[in-house]
Parts: sequence; structure tokens; C-alpha cells
Amino acid sequence: MRLFVTLVLLHVLQGAVQARKRSASRGCSINTNTDLPQNEPVMLIVSGKSPHLALSIEDTVKLQLNEGEQMVLACPGRSNKMEKVQGTPISLSATCGNSNIKVNQSNYSLKDLGCTNKVSGDIYNTEKTCGPKHAVMLQLGYLIEDKWYPVFSVCHIKNRSTTLFSKHIIHGKQMKEAGKQSTVRPYFQVGGDYYPGFSPEQAYRKSVQKNTLKKILNSTELAQKYMSTTYIARGHLAPDADFVLHAYQCLTYFYVNTAPQWQSVNAGNWLSLENTIRKLAKANEVDLDITTGTYDVLKLEADSGRSREIYLYYNTSHNSQLPIPKYFWKVAYNNATKEGIAFVALNNPFITKVTLNDILCTNICEQAGWMPTSKVWQKFTNGYLYCCEVNALRKTISYVPRFNISGILQGPN
Repeated sequence: MRLFVTLVLLHVLQGAVQARKRSASRGCSINTNTDLPQNEPVMLIVSGKSPHLALSIEDTVKLQLNEGEQMVLACPGRSNKMEKVQGTPISLSATCGNSNIKVNQSNYSLKDLGCTNKVSGDIYNTEKTCGPKHAVMLQLGYLIEDKWYPVFSVCHIKNRSTTLFSKHIIHGKQMKEAGKQSTVRPYFQVGGDYYPGFSPEQAYRKSVQKNTLKKILNSTELAQKYMSTTYIARGHLAPDADFVLHAYQCLTYFYVNTAPQWQSVNAGNWLSLENTIRKLAKANEVDLDITTGTYDVLKLEADSGRSREIYLYYNTSHNSQLPIPKYFWKVAYNNATKEGIAFVALNNPFITKVTLNDILCTNICEQAGWMPTSKVWQKFTNGYLYCCEVNALRKTISYVPRFNISGILQGPN
């Protein structure tokens, strides 16, 4: 009798597995590398009671939806709509069946379900504190059918027009499957009143930068000296290339996800670091929690011989905003193994030596396998860069988020 029950149960389980296979075979297989339209929509996968953004929990770029499963395709943004669909709605529900995507009983290819323009996201103020006084956590994401879907977050101080850090996840396996990525480069946008009293777009213009330096340093010659070989770029905190889908890359082009960074640093050691972290995540097919931040205000020598703090928006009434950070820092953390490491870059390509005051924590790059063989990270003009234990960095920068660290995240070298 016990054997009979076991055989019946096995038969039922096999039947259920076969039913799922038949359901999957009649469902939809979507390869986000090849099947998306040029102006890709934001995709929500409707599974169970909680819809989620595509690729936010899946570990592969290939989405498999069973027969009858639904997804929502949306085109958020001003004057944006679905093209090639009757009525050109802003969003629509689609159902998978017989290897087709069905909208209102009509079959479509996903390439036919693009948007008229690139999608555009929003900023949501959580009103949660995240560091010093007035610092609040903002989420960058999409409002779809009256529900908010965040992609990553930043800690921002509005009355100083500065962002302390950003937080996002690199999905290593997805990035490996995606291969060589193309990244979108939309216009930067403010997305609200986060830069009161001035325009960050104007402040970042090279001619305005030079004039601002001239006022702060009280010297045309010094301003020309600093601007002759480089300029101040809008340095991404969460970089666009850390995301697979264009819809998520677009969100990195809000000013609250940037900080003033000298271009020789931005395109030098900082870019090298970003590429190295992505390389590690892809090679090991792991997810890494990435936190990228700023610290302190850069000082440059003025005509008086004294150093002055540098801002992109300078106001003589002591209300200067958008400070140029002295440091950029980054934490890479593997939540599965509880291993992490911190990186610090000097945002000053004009130094000729590094002093003890420039070092926030003990450099462990070589023993942790992160130092490039060329040791280019030690080049001053590219932004001197070193590695630290996460908790050691947090002793200096109090608003570095807490991590449950049990070991050092080893590098690829």
C-alpha cells in the first residue's frame, strides 16, 4: 500500500512537471539582448501578487514567461506612448501564449512594442535620513500605473546641492550574458527642485567653470592653469554601464546621481576601477552591492597662497553650493559571502605627492589582488586611488552604510 501511494505521488509530480514544461513551451521566451525595440519600454513581470521590474530578480537576461503569465509594458515620460498599438497607450498589459505576445487578442513581436521616445524616470523622496543633517534618501525609478518601482537610490543634501552616496546592484551573470553593452547617453536632468537657486547645467559649462574658479581663487592665471589640461565633469556615482537595460541606464542621468569630478580622474583611474569591478562580477557571475560616494571639499591654492574650497556654484554671501569633493569612494560587497572592500580616489589631478593627510585608511590593494600590474592607480594626474577595509573607511566617513563584513573581497589580479 505504501509503495502504491509513493508511485501515485511520483506520477502526480511527473504530471505537474510535464504540465509546467508544456506551459513554458507555449509561453514567451524573451532575450533582452536581441528582442527589444530601439526605444525599449519599461517591462514589469506580473508573477503572483507582486509585479517586479524585469531583470531585477532574475539571474539571466533571458526571460521565460509561462502560458497565460502577464507583463506590463510602459512608456513613461512626457509625450511618450506605445507605438504600433491601436490607441497608442502609455502602458499596456500583455499576455504570453503560443510563443506570442498578445495585446487585446492581437499577436505582436516585442520589437513592435516600442515607445515613441526614450523612457524617462522620476525621483521619489523617501524622507528617510541617511547621514548628516538634512541628508535624505532619494529613489530613482518609474511610476507605472500609480505604483512606484525603484531601481537605485542616492543620499542627497538639498540645501548644499550635493550627493553623499548612491546604492545599486551589479548583476554579474546578466552582464556576462549581455556581452558588450551599448549605453544610452540622454541629457542630464534635474528632476525636481533639488538644485534651488541655480542651474547645474549652466554651472557645469566649461566657460562658467573657469569664471567660477577665477572668482574663488581671485586669479585669472590660476583658473587658466587648472583648466588648461582638464575640466570638471559630471561624475556618475551609479554608472550607466553597471545596468543591462537601457531603461535603467537612463535613470543614471539625473544630476542627483552625479558629483563634480575632474575629467582626468573620471576617465582615468575611476573608470579603470568601475571596469575592474564589472569584470570581477561577470567573471564570477555574482551580484555585488555597490555604494559610491563623496567626502570632504577640494581645496586649491588661491592668489594669496592660501587654499580655498572649490564649488561649482559660488556665492559671495556664503551660500555656495555644489562642492567639488576632495574624495570619491566606492564599496563593493558580496552579500552571499559577506566579503567587501572599499576604494578611495583623490579628486585632485594637480598634486605632485601624497601626504598622510590624504590617506583615509591603510592601503590593501596589493594584498587583496586589486592593484593593476601597471600600478596606474598610483598616477596622480589620473586620480590617485587606493583600497581599504570597509570598516576602516567607515571610521573616517561616518555615513558609509553598515555592512556585515566577514572577509576581504579579493580582486581579479
